[in-house]
Formats: sequence, C-alpha cells, structure tokens
Amino acid sequence: MIYLRAESGADIAKLGGDPNRLTGDFAAPPGAIVLERNEGSGAKAMLVAAITKHKCYYLGYQSVCAAPDATAAPDLSDGEAAVQVLVTLNVRSQPRRAAPLIGTVPKDSNVVVNLCLTTSDGIWCRADFGGKTGWMAKSVVRQQEWPVISFVNAKE
Repeated sequence: MIYLRAESGADIAKLGGDPNRLTGDFAAPPGAIVLERNEGSGAKAMLVAAITKHKCYYLGYQSVCAAPDATAAPDLSDGEAAVQVLVTLNVRSQPRRAAPLIGTVPKDSNVVVNLCLTTSDGIWCRADFGGKTGWMAKSVVRQQEWPVISFVNAKE
C-alpha cells in the first residue's frame, strides 16, 4: 500500500496495485486516482492486439461492431448516469483488471454509475452495489481474442 500525504501528514490518497498501475481513492470522497506507466498495463496490449485483428469492438457478445459512440464514457454532468450491461460483467474493487473481484452484474442489468475514468485500457466506471463500491470496465477482451464493449450508455 502506498499513501500520498500532505506536508501536514494528512492522508491525501491510498493506492495499491502493481508496478504498471496503481489505483486508489482520495481521502475526501468522491474522487479516485489512477497512476500508470506510459505504456499502460498488459491489458492495454491485449486490447490493442484484439482491436487490430478484428478492426472494431463488438457490442456485447454479438458479431455486430459497436458504433463509435458506444465506446464513449457516460455523461456524468448530473453526477451520475445509467448504463445497460450487455454481458455478465465482473465488478472489481479498483479500476484495474487484477483488483479483487467483489461480484458480477448480470447481462441486461441497468446500473447507475457515479464516476468514470479513462485509463490506458479503456474506460472504467464506478457504481454502488449493495453497500460496496465497485468498478466495471467498459471494454473487455473475451477469450483473449474478442474486443467487447461490456456496457452502453442508457438512452434518455
């Protein structure tokens, strides 16, 4: 665990992770922080290879390429936004693929997200799940080959 502290000694943020990506939360909510190497994590390389091979992100587990707007982060100008989950999706304690799994969200669920971050391997969005805070990756690589958009921004 790494702590970022002010000159006064007060905690600013607590971080954990690996040498490629450290993630954590600021001491004063609601923010989160991601520090990563310029080249990103191994997940970025896998995602880039999958997109290069297939020339698009697939919309869920369909053989249909996602429209460019499907890859955008949700609009959080109101402080939160609804998303529709397209696949059974892992929820992690931090916005990194090796972070502990805290649960899954079933396919076709609607989830309200309250923060999204753009990292080297795509967009991660945070939501509250029954008293726990968790992170969902908007893009995933299925079976180490297929680049998939795992949730889309809900239509108004």
